Amino acid sequence: AALRVGRQLSAAADADDLLRGLAGALGEALRLESVEVRGTAPATTATWGVPTSAPVERDLEHGGRTVGTLALTARPGERLDARSSDALDHLAPVVAAGVALAQGTADLVRARDAATRARLAERTLIRRELHDGIGPWLTGLRLGLQGARNTLERDPAAAAAVLDALQAEVTQRVEDVRLLSRSLLPPVLDEQGLHAALDDLVRRTSASGFAVTLDVADDGTLDGLDARVAAAAYGILSEAVTNASRHSGTDRCTVSAAVEDGPDGPVLVVVCDDEGVGLAADRTPGVGTRSMRERASELGGRVGILGREPAGTRVRAVLPLVPVLDAPHGGPVGGRLDEDAA
Repeated sequence: AALRVGRQLSAAADADDLLRGLAGALGEALRLESVEVRGTAPATTATWGVPTSAPVERDLEHGGRTVGTLALTARPGERLDARSSDALDHLAPVVAAGVALAQGTADLVRARDAATRARLAERTLIRRELHDGIGPWLTGLRLGLQGARNTLERDPAAAAAVLDALQAEVTQRVEDVRLLSRSLLPPVLDEQGLHAALDDLVRRTSASGFAVTLDVADDGTLDGLDARVAAAAYGILSEAVTNASRHSGTDRCTVSAAVEDGPDGPVLVVVCDDEGVGLAADRTPGVGTRSMRERASELGGRVGILGREPAGTRVRAVLPLVPVLDAPHGGPVGGRLDEDAA
């Protein structure tokens, strides 16, 4: 029985095949009616046979933690006797190792997919900035320089005024490029944590003329976050602040971040509020909005973009402290928040 079960660890083609093989090998070796192997992670379940009675369940432990459960039924008219129970005691660690291996493989695949989606979101953001911002501005710069050149000889003062205006615009665009580069995860986020990264975001944005007030408790709760959660929170707030500075029509906003209790465990809640013109009735979500939602949903969280009373916009994201990489869109922390949600 041990040889038959152990052979599945090297013969399986993928995680699903491994779990099915373990269930089948265990059922055949011990002459059972049915076997169900259930991992603690979603989508890590395999069955062999069809049960006709209530199963006997046993926990599977690996590395000091429970990784799943075995549910077994004996053939009709038979029972799991002392010899079968003893055999299960010896085989359970082998099955547990297989379940842990299958779950680790599944986690790796999900993490790789999440990383791919994050890279695509960042590329989309860069493409939007180049296409809608820097590209048209460079075209305008070229036309402005040509206009200054055309008027240089007959009206030097007008040419100088055009050049002064272009120089001021160049200075602003240089700062825009710096903000864009830092919005794609600044070094301080990895080195000092989310709190320090938000301080840096506030300082840089305020220096550009758009004031940002940071409301974060100075208790260290934001410094030990999972790197993926911290990166998603920073990316969402950075995009929200950028949108507020460009589209709200006001000169300031407030950013907050805190760990709160959620229905399924602690969550990180980040909010960006402004008192600007609010949401247009006919607005179409852009790349930035989709990017924020993708960052949250790929970890099992959600983002809501809400109108505020009497005026303004709120961007609110809820992220689980332990990422759920295989969660459906919207995640387990409450589903997607629509724009008209409270």
